Amino acid sequence: MELLQYAIACDAAYEEELPDDSVLNDRYDHVEQYRIGAAAAFVAYNTDRTDFLIVYRGTDQVKDVWRAYKVARKGFGDMGDELRLFNLIEMEFREIHWTRNTLLMTGHSWGGVLAMHHAARIRPDECVTFGCPRIGQPEVAHTRVVNGHDFVPWLLPGFHHTGELVQLPGSRWSCVWDHFASSYVKKLRNQ
Repeated sequence: MELLQYAIACDAAYEEELPDDSVLNDRYDHVEQYRIGAAAAFVAYNTDRTDFLIVYRGTDQVKDVWRAYKVARKGFGDMGDELRLFNLIEMEFREIHWTRNTLLMTGHSWGGVLAMHHAARIRPDECVTFGCPRIGQPEVAHTRVVNGHDFVPWLLPGFHHTGELVQLPGSRWSCVWDHFASSYVKKLRNQ
């Protein structure tokens, strides 16, 4: 999958339903949405159940940001809702008789952190994060995309990033705007 398609998926994760005109509809027949507390994701897969995409949503409310900050400061042993979401998705895989050919995983912001932690458990074929903060991600091979002057990837000093960096060009004074998932989509479309 191309970076633009991953970015579109991350942007769509903030919506209640996947838009009808989504580029993902050309590749996947089924989409299931999951939410436990503040943790949210959708899983898209094709009819023969061989191609899967897991997309983790980032924070979309102030209370989600506060929870992410507390988890980061206390350690990831406090990821109750998130771990339950991982378990639920894995249980669904077993129920639909998953025959793995391709497993892709992505997430924006806090969703990138969730994608990294889940990737450490189930080792996807590819993992791509957008605007992911550096909060002790496990060593997982992945691509991390940073849009211009997005400030979130540089939060929480003392932790480090892993993975291959793809730095998108930015404009001056755009550190907040560059963080929105829709800004990643726009930047990748204009490349």
